[in-house]
Amino acid sequence: MSLWKKISFAVLGLVLGAGVAVPAAQADGTLDRILREKKIIVGFSLYQPLIMRDVRTGELSGYFVDALRYICQEIDVKPEFREITFANLVASIQSGEIDLSIADSIITIKRAAAVDFSRPLLFLGNMPVVRKDETRFKTIEDINKPGIKVASLLGGSTQDFIKRFLPNVTPIALNTTNKSAAFMEVASGRADVGFNDVWAARQYVQQDPSTKMMLDQPIDVRPTGWVVKRGNTDLLNFINTSLDVLILSGQLREMAAKYPESGQYIADVTLKPFP
Repeated sequence: MSLWKKISFAVLGLVLGAGVAVPAAQADGTLDRILREKKIIVGFSLYQPLIMRDVRTGELSGYFVDALRYICQEIDVKPEFREITFANLVASIQSGEIDLSIADSIITIKRAAAVDFSRPLLFLGNMPVVRKDETRFKTIEDINKPGIKVASLLGGSTQDFIKRFLPNVTPIALNTTNKSAAFMEVASGRADVGFNDVWAARQYVQQDPSTKMMLDQPIDVRPTGWVVKRGNTDLLNFINTSLDVLILSGQLREMAAKYPESGQYIADVTLKPFP
């Protein structure tokens, strides 16, 4: 184990050790209640390979699940998982139905006014998909023409991108949770271009040889994070400290290495001599 990793784990031990024993008279925060009851209610939404479920056993896996379980193990707390949708994520957090969401949620200014996000955990980009024989589009600017039909999911982050950068196209908003729906519109000929995140795009084109990813690199890359109720500063600080340690120590990367590539990015820290 590297010296840096040993130091990181030592820091986590000091931070966690200082907060596990909470006198009942002082217990008034969400984290205090979690430590006292030794249980945290965690919302999740399936998103491979971050959060997956075995169809036979129902067991959850994925490196977000592994990370959360490790954090809970360090403070002797048992996670209770509850499935949520992105549509009801904010309501589930605000109502207290869940203490924490580990769903891979894109951080936006508007959402940050309703809930508290963790530090940016990963960065997720979008990818346009076109038919295999498509030759009209080489760049995003090539798409922005009248009559070009562009499909995306209703309420998804790609709709903001289309409004900002592709104002001349004919948008097709699909009211579904099927991440492949926009690409299916392209394959059927009902749309010229389909947008969704790069992982969904990669999975789809591997299964449908009549389509291809239009670009080599994702576009509109945005930060994602975990979510707590607005004002739950004690829990938020704890989650941020835990995620910092897992990332800086390299342990989150080790957890992720067991699973397929997600198409997401992480902001690594580059160490330099100081001062």
